[in-house]
Amino acid sequence: MWVGQLDRRITIEAPTVTQDAYGAAVTSWRLFAVVWANMQDTMPSRSEAVTQGVLSQAKNQTRVRFRYISTFTSAMRIVHDGVTYNVVGGPAEIGGRKEYIEIMCEEFTS
Repeated sequence: MWVGQLDRRITIEAPTVTQDAYGAAVTSWRLFAVVWANMQDTMPSRSEAVTQGVLSQAKNQTRVRFRYISTFTSAMRIVHDGVTYNVVGGPAEIGGRKEYIEIMCEEFTS
């Protein structure tokens, strides 16, 4: 179904939480997987603009699809072309029999 459209190589990173010398939580990221994916920017819908009255500052959301990974969670993040994306929606199972995962991401800004 989507095999021909999995044209971007992405890195999936998982969080690792440790403690510093003062006992505070420190989050670092470790490599989870490198997979082929399909990425598409999404546009705000017209109904969003109407229900909000005024379109607020747009957040660039990207839909990412890749082959099903049973251990993928929304706590993970995506890196593509030097850009880091946080997962803001999903994961949703796409296709039958656990073929693909679809997530919504936003570019990470510090």
